[in-house]
Amino acid sequence: MKLFSFYRPLPLRCMMIVVISFLIALLVGYNFAPELEDWGPKMVNFRDTLFVPVHAPLSERHPKLGKYVAHNTKVIALALCIGPVIFFYPLIRTVCLGGIIGAALWNLGSPWLWGRFLLPHSLVELPVSLYVDAVAMHGGLRWLAGGPEGRRGILKQELVANLKLLLLLMPLIVFAGLLEAYVTNR
Repeated sequence: MKLFSFYRPLPLRCMMIVVISFLIALLVGYNFAPELEDWGPKMVNFRDTLFVPVHAPLSERHPKLGKYVAHNTKVIALALCIGPVIFFYPLIRTVCLGGIIGAALWNLGSPWLWGRFLLPHSLVELPVSLYVDAVAMHGGLRWLAGGPEGRRGILKQELVANLKLLLLLMPLIVFAGLLEAYVTNR
């Protein structure tokens, strides 16, 4: 099959940079979450209010599945398309994601609530997102360095390879959407 013809090894250096920057942003977001409460939209703070589970009926969850899958696909496709041209875009996206998750973890307050709100779908979605960011950053650095085939040839190779990678990651994106719609609490 032509889909598996282009093998993409894991870019270790880029992956280490992405994971380390994500973890640093996660810690920063967690530590500075109390100071950031006045800046953006109000998040539900379960440190001050009691958590009362509200289970949405299945009729409300079915339309959300399509929205979650479409959003995750759009975000990952955007990183795979922009990353080879602007190599630092995936890194900025990773840092923002880490900061938001860190602030959300602080607002949830308890590891039990972390497991209810973030853990089910983030076990699938987060590794896919970090892997895509590392691959896109690696492609951008390859394009920036150039090569014998020229930057245009490298860009074409990267975009075709990233499209194939997106098609290979679609089952994981759909599975993360299923977990987010039907398992994760809202």
